Amino acid sequence: MKKALSSSRPVSIAAFYSQRGFTLIEIMVALLILAGLSVLMAQSVRSGLQSRQKVQRQIAEESRLRDAMRLLASDVGAAFHHRDYTIASYNKVLELRKKKAAEQKQPGSSPTATPPTGAPSPSATPQVAPDPLASATPMPTPAQLTAFVGNSQQMTFTTRNHIRRYVDAPESDQATIFYYLGSCRSGENNKYLSTCLNRTERVEPSNDFPLGAASEDDVQTQVLVPFVTEFKLRYIAAGMSDFTESWDSRAESTDAVTRGNFPDAVEISLTLHNKEDKNSKPQSLTWLAPIRNSNNPDESDKEAQASPTPAGGQSGGRQQ
Repeated sequence: MKKALSSSRPVSIAAFYSQRGFTLIEIMVALLILAGLSVLMAQSVRSGLQSRQKVQRQIAEESRLRDAMRLLASDVGAAFHHRDYTIASYNKVLELRKKKAAEQKQPGSSPTATPPTGAPSPSATPQVAPDPLASATPMPTPAQLTAFVGNSQQMTFTTRNHIRRYVDAPESDQATIFYYLGSCRSGENNKYLSTCLNRTERVEPSNDFPLGAASEDDVQTQVLVPFVTEFKLRYIAAGMSDFTESWDSRAESTDAVTRGNFPDAVEISLTLHNKEDKNSKPQSLTWLAPIRNSNNPDESDKEAQASPTPAGGQSGGRQQ
C-alpha cells in the first residue's frame, strides 16, 4: 500500500484544466455570438430577397410597358389607307366629255376657214358620231371603309394587323383598332382600381369610326396595361412643321389638312405607376411610331385628279 502511494505522480494544473468541460458562462457567450451572427445573416438574406423582388418587379413593369408600346407601334405601322380614285377620275372624264359634246352642239363653235383664191373648195364636214360617254351616268362614290381618327388620348384607325384565330378562317387582315383609357381592377385579387389602356378590335368592315369604346357586338376588347398615369398621342405628316394633337381623315372632317390623309407618324407617350404600392416606381416611355405606307395623295395625284387625261391616255400619279 505504501509502495502504491509512493509511486503515484502529482497531477499538473494544466492537465487538470484540460480535462474539464466548458463553463455555463462560456456556453452562453458562444450562444449569444451565434445568435447575433444568425440575425445578421437572416437580415442579409432578407435584404437580398427584397432587392431581388424589387428588381424583378421593376423588370416586369418595364417589360409590360415595352410590350404595350410594341403592340401600339405594330398596329400604327400597319395602318391601312385605301384610296380608290378610279371612280373620281372616271366621273371627271364624263364631265369633260359632256362639256366637249355641249360645245360641239353650239352653233359657230367651230367656224369654217375661208379657202384661198384658186384653192379647191373643202368637202362637207363629216358627221361626228355622238360620244357614248357624254350621256353615261356617273358612278356613285363608294363608302369609305378606312380612316384614321384620333385626339390626344384616344385613336381609332384601320390596320392590316389582324391575326386570324385559326387557319383558313373567313376573316380579312383588315381590322379597325380602338385605343382608349378606361377604369379597371388589377393587382393581386383585383384589389386596385386604376386607369387602364384598352385595345378593341373590330373585324367587320364599317364606315363608322367613333372614338372610345365600340358599341358593336362583334368586337374584341382587352386590357393592354393597367396603372396608366399618362397616355398622350401626337400626329404629324409630310409638310407639317409641328405635331398636332388631333387627326380626322374622314370625308366630313372640317380640317382640310387631315381630311383624306393619314398621318405619317404618331408620337406615343405612356407612363405606368401603381401609386397604391409604395415599392412601385413610375415607368415612362415615348415612342415615335411611323406608318409604313400612309398612301396619301401627292402632287402628281392631285394634278391627275384635277386634269385627268381622256380615255386611252396615260396619267401621271401613283396607282394604288
